[in-house]
Amino acid sequence: TELLHQHDEAKKVIDSLVSSAPKDLYEKVKYYNDVLAERVAYDMTGYQAGEAKRSPYDALVEGRSVCTGYAETFFNLCYYSGISCAVSDCVSQYSENGVPDHKVSLVNLDGRWKEVDVTWNDAENNVRYDYFMVDLDDTWQKHINGV
Repeated sequence: TELLHQHDEAKKVIDSLVSSAPKDLYEKVKYYNDVLAERVAYDMTGYQAGEAKRSPYDALVEGRSVCTGYAETFFNLCYYSGISCAVSDCVSQYSENGVPDHKVSLVNLDGRWKEVDVTWNDAENNVRYDYFMVDLDDTWQKHINGV
């Protein structure tokens, strides 16, 4: 069916990116951030119409997505590289009434969880690092690790 086809197409791109990534874990995470920021355009038209693209297929094959697609694609790249990772809902500055309205990725490098927000690192014609490897405070570390 169509969903299986989309999964297979996205997985081919994921496998290609994973195999071409640097060996160093930090550089690998940076590479994934950069590749997604360069390959994917934020799907503002779809978002405004309530029909936003949001899957790894949309991001990698069609080249358009909202935050869900960025975060889930980044997660897949990390996962298939053996990097501890997660996707988290969060409240952005645009949220109404504190309702979670954004997704970010979390990676664990050297025992510390870091936030990577590829969506906000995608600055149209270049890559930013304002939201790259942001250290989560000790309260968040304990919460994530279940301590």
